[in-house]
Amino acid sequence: MTAEQVALLRDYDCEDYQKRYRDIFMLMIYLIGINAVDLFNLKKIINGRIEYHRAKTGKLYSIKLEPEAIEIIDRYKGKGWLLNVLDEYGNYKDFLHRMGVGLKQIGPVVRTGLGGKKNREPLFPEISSYWARHTWATIAAELDIPKETISAALGHEIGSEVTSIYIKFDRKKVDEANRKVIDYLNGIK
Repeated sequence: MTAEQVALLRDYDCEDYQKRYRDIFMLMIYLIGINAVDLFNLKKIINGRIEYHRAKTGKLYSIKLEPEAIEIIDRYKGKGWLLNVLDEYGNYKDFLHRMGVGLKQIGPVVRTGLGGKKNREPLFPEISSYWARHTWATIAAELDIPKETISAALGHEIGSEVTSIYIKFDRKKVDEANRKVIDYLNGIK
């Protein structure tokens, strides 16, 4: 998605049931494109950050929570989890499926006929949670954030695998890059 498309989705006056799905998608962007399984399995905030080992790779991530992310987390706070998804669903995949359907339906709705059938014009008929990761990286690149910082933010190797062993990447660069992406998105009305 472009930054303008993200802003359109973020600000769209969608149906009540879709707001949660939209908010969780925005949270994924605010958390540098976090994968759903990792997001829904988070339990707590540690010193203003979320820290987890990515399910897919086992790599450790540490992401600073920005106010925009905290606002969404507070809105959907869980009892046993950071978010209430696993408090309500036995399996995050059930929620993720509903989220995918809900996101794809966001857009203008016209009711027709006696039963008031909903005819939808989806804004993003192909959207999925995976778009958050690609979108964050694309916007970061548009903002001229160095490729090495984007790679570090996404948990990719910096340069060659051998070189990465010797470089301790400064997390502040990733924190600053994320803030820059969010500020850019906030500037689009």
